[in-house]
Amino acid sequence: MSYRKTGIFHDYSNRKDLGRFKVTKLEIDKYVFKVPMLRNVTLTGPYFHDGEVGTLAEAVDQMAYLQLNRKLKDEEIRNILSFLTTLAGEDKPLHR
Repeated sequence: MSYRKTGIFHDYSNRKDLGRFKVTKLEIDKYVFKVPMLRNVTLTGPYFHDGEVGTLAEAVDQMAYLQLNRKLKDEEIRNILSFLTTLAGEDKPLHR
């Protein structure tokens, strides 16, 4: 499992949910959330830990701003969405 801070370049602290801080009580864990895997991400909306973002395009746009300090062009968002679409697939049961 991976946990990462949301809001590296821009403030995310106006949110009520303090993330892992609620569990660890460590200041460094404020606004740190579990990072989900990207498999089938096009099927798993709404997005973010609290479901505040309704579309994957909006999630990509917000994450670029918060984490990379970038405002993506529409074409860049479409390209990323095209890539994310390729990550869809059926879950196969594990046989032991």
